[in-house]
Amino acid sequence: MDKRELAELILVYLAECAEEAGHSYFFFSINHFAAQIEMENFDELIAALLLLEGEGLAVPSVGSFGEASAMITAGGLLHVDRGGSTGVIAEYKKDPNAFVRTRAA
Repeated sequence: MDKRELAELILVYLAECAEEAGHSYFFFSINHFAAQIEMENFDELIAALLLLEGEGLAVPSVGSFGEASAMITAGGLLHVDRGGSTGVIAEYKKDPNAFVRTRAA
């Protein structure tokens, strides 16, 4: 998965969190998202968040001890509604479980 695809996957996750919360004015845990997809490369995660921030689609917050969260913007919600540019959003909406990895016992 490249940086743009990861960014759009984060964005659709944030959109779902905002929908469940009933508003988008909240910072949602990116660490929780990373655990769901078993993302271990924090640098790639931060690069994707910075891409979203640069495009005005999300507002990230990264702490000095590795905690990360982000808030989706109105532009980010619109981007998700329009399906993004990589196809990841449509794939995720079709089968979210395909992106959640489980470890074998």
